[in-house]
Amino acid sequence: MVRILDQANTGGPIAAETLDLVSEETNPPVPAGKTATLQDVADRCGLSKTTVRRALHGEGRALRPATFERVRAAAAEIGYDPEVHFAARSMGLRRQGRTALNHTVAVFLPDDTLPDPYFFRMYQAICHTISQAEFDIISVLRTPQEDQARLPQNLLRGGADGVLLFHNRLRSSAILERLRAVPGFGARPVVTLVEAIPDCSSVCADDYDGGYALATHLLQLGHRRLLHFEADGYRAVEARIAGHRQACRDYGLDPDECLICAQPPGGERELLGVRLALLGALERHPDVTAIFARNDYVAPWIVDCLERWGLRVPEDLSLVGFDEVRPLLNDRRENILTTVSVPLREMGRQAAALLLDRIMGRATEDEHIVCPVSLVVRASTAPPRPGLLSH
Repeated sequence: MVRILDQANTGGPIAAETLDLVSEETNPPVPAGKTATLQDVADRCGLSKTTVRRALHGEGRALRPATFERVRAAAAEIGYDPEVHFAARSMGLRRQGRTALNHTVAVFLPDDTLPDPYFFRMYQAICHTISQAEFDIISVLRTPQEDQARLPQNLLRGGADGVLLFHNRLRSSAILERLRAVPGFGARPVVTLVEAIPDCSSVCADDYDGGYALATHLLQLGHRRLLHFEADGYRAVEARIAGHRQACRDYGLDPDECLICAQPPGGERELLGVRLALLGALERHPDVTAIFARNDYVAPWIVDCLERWGLRVPEDLSLVGFDEVRPLLNDRRENILTTVSVPLREMGRQAAALLLDRIMGRATEDEHIVCPVSLVVRASTAPPRPGLLSH
């Protein structure tokens, strides 16, 4: 962002008190019947229109507090209403086929994701990056029972310059279709996180590489029967499984023989359902020696299930997670979970920066960013112990 500073903002030789005095002597009140303009406010303060616009339209955080307050006071004194003028300017630009910046973005996310550290870390980085750019954020939360694609009135009126989507590809596609059909939004930029969809930019983790790294690690330890315990229907999961399968092939193994997939119910958010599905899968496949958990959040649940069956990690079964958001603690309060670290805050920052670049015209085409991940080996994995497989 280009920042234009005047002497009042950079500590130049002209003091604020002098500027106030000059404005009082050389800028009389706006004549009766004349509509006050931005130039009138600038003349009254002895500042540039750019500085006055920034102070009156939510871009004044870089200004000195005294300058900010002086501009606001001058606008109120001569009857300049920035909201009225902004609305009129927006209508005029729309008639010319152009749009005025609202300095606002919308973030769509399921209401149950914010407590999840995976989504919260990205959301936190998004909020920080957007606010640093002096934009506001509209957070659009939807429960699973609500119409995910329903748009708030602010977006229907064209109040957002761009949108960030946290939903899976089906819900994101429905929201995107609705957005594109709204005249007030139309072709404005959209960025998705977690899963890419057509007709917008995206920022995702390299799930394929993460899946490949985890499977390779387990195969190197000697494991040959791997249980992939994740909810399907997500491209991220599909990419991880593809990575698992390629690792098996690279070791000269048949993926269909080496890799067993089991799906927990309810998206893995119900502990009882996870227990029943996991124990059922292990009963059907007693020769499994290692388990892929969907993420670190659910890994402690899996350990709890195994302990109820008298099985230990890693003595009886190795366990790996994905994302590095929740520790698996041993008796000494040490994190023992082998996992893949996902740069969640960097993904949020990249997504927000990508959206801002499109909004400000610094980028004109959709871009797809895949963030690298890294394997973190800890004590939840060990070579298999065939003598214990009878459990």
